Amino acid sequence: MIKTFCENPLLISEFNQLPASHNLEITIVDDKSLEVILRIEKLLSVFEPMGLDELRYVYIEAVRGKIEEWCTCEEYRQEHGGRMKSWKKDWKYHHPVSKEWYQVGIRRYRELVYLYISRRYRGEVVLGNTKDVYTTREQVDSYRYDLSSFLTKLEAYLSAVVESVRQHSEGYVRYLEDNYPYRMRSGKISVKDWCRITKETLLVLDDESYKIIKELSARKPESAYLKLTLREYMRIWKIAYTSLPEHRHLKDTSLEEVFRHSSKGDLRQIQGYDWDSETDFHEWGKKNSSFHCYDICYARVHLFAQSDGESHYLELAAHYEGWIEVLVCIAVALHKAGVPFVLRNADELLSLHHQEGDVAIRPGYHYGRSFIGSPDRYIPEVGRDGIRQKQIDELISAVRWDRFQELKPIQK
Repeated sequence: MIKTFCENPLLISEFNQLPASHNLEITIVDDKSLEVILRIEKLLSVFEPMGLDELRYVYIEAVRGKIEEWCTCEEYRQEHGGRMKSWKKDWKYHHPVSKEWYQVGIRRYRELVYLYISRRYRGEVVLGNTKDVYTTREQVDSYRYDLSSFLTKLEAYLSAVVESVRQHSEGYVRYLEDNYPYRMRSGKISVKDWCRITKETLLVLDDESYKIIKELSARKPESAYLKLTLREYMRIWKIAYTSLPEHRHLKDTSLEEVFRHSSKGDLRQIQGYDWDSETDFHEWGKKNSSFHCYDICYARVHLFAQSDGESHYLELAAHYEGWIEVLVCIAVALHKAGVPFVLRNADELLSLHHQEGDVAIRPGYHYGRSFIGSPDRYIPEVGRDGIRQKQIDELISAVRWDRFQELKPIQK
C-alpha cells in the first residue's frame, strides 16, 4: 500500500503554490480543472459519506523532493547572479521538512461542488465550480484558475489510495495511526498525567482560597439576592477591580473615578441615571452591551447582574483559562467584603485544583484560547519550556488519541 502511494509522489512545493482561500472562500477554477474535480468526486464516491453534504476525505502525503525539482542549479545561478553558496540553504529554508501531510476532501450541496485541501500553517485551499449555492457558475465573473496540471497529478495519486483502501481498508487506518504526526492529531489526557509529565501546574489554591471557593460552589442564587442600583454595583465593582495588585493604588479613589476604568463606566454613559434606583440600573444594563458593561477585565472576567424572576443577584464568571488566578483573586476579595454573589466557575476551579478531568490535546497550529472547564494544550517541541524528548514520548503514550474515521466502501 505505502509503496503504491510513493510511486508517483506529490511535492510539498506544489501544495504551497495553490491559491489560499481566505475564510474558506471558494476559489473558482476553469472548466478543464473542474472536469478533474468532478472525476475526483466520482473516484471518492465509492466510499460511504463521512459527513454532511456528501463529505468524503482522505489523508495524503507529499514529499520535499529533490533540490532540482525546486530549482535547478542553472536557474538559481541566473536568478542570483552566479551566487551558489545559498542554493541548498534556501531550499531547506523553503522546505524545512522532508514530508508533509494534507487532508483532501470533496463536498457537494445541490449544484455546488468543491474540493478542499487542509494545509498545516498555510490555511485551507477550497476549489469549486461557483462561489455559493445561490450563484450559478455562469453568474460568477471572477478569475478562473487553471490548476488542471496539479489536479491531474492529485487524481492519479488518489486513484492509488482508493484502490489500496478498497483492497485493505484496515491497513489505511493502521498506516495513519503509525505515521500521521502526533502534533497534527487531537485527543485527551488526564489533567493529572499532563501535570505529572510536563511539571505544569494548572491551579493550586491556598487553604484560605480553597475554603472560600468550596463554600461558593454550594451557593445558590436565592442565597445571593440583593438590591441592585448603579451606586451599589459601582461599589462592588470597585472592590473587585482594586483587589488586583495592579489596581490597588485606586482603593482610596472615588467610585466615579474607579468606574471610569470599566468599558461602560465613562461619565457620559452613566449620567442621566438615578444611581440609587433599581429601575435605572437595569435600564443602564439594557442600553449597554450586556457582555461589556459588566466586565471587570475587558471581555475576560465579568460581574453579571442576573435575574431570577423578580429577584436579582450578581454572578462572577470568566471563560478563558489564562484568567483563573485573576478570577480567584476577585472571588476571594468579594467574599471577604461580605458581598453576596454566585461564582459560575467554582466547580471547575476545584476540579483543576484536584487535577480532575481531562486536558484536550489539539494540533499546535489550531491551538487557541483554552477554556476553564476544558483546558487545551498541544504537544510541545523539544526544548520549549525545558521539555525533554523523554517527556514528549511519555505524553504521546498517555494521550487517548482520537480515532481516524474509516473509509468504508459502499456495499452494492
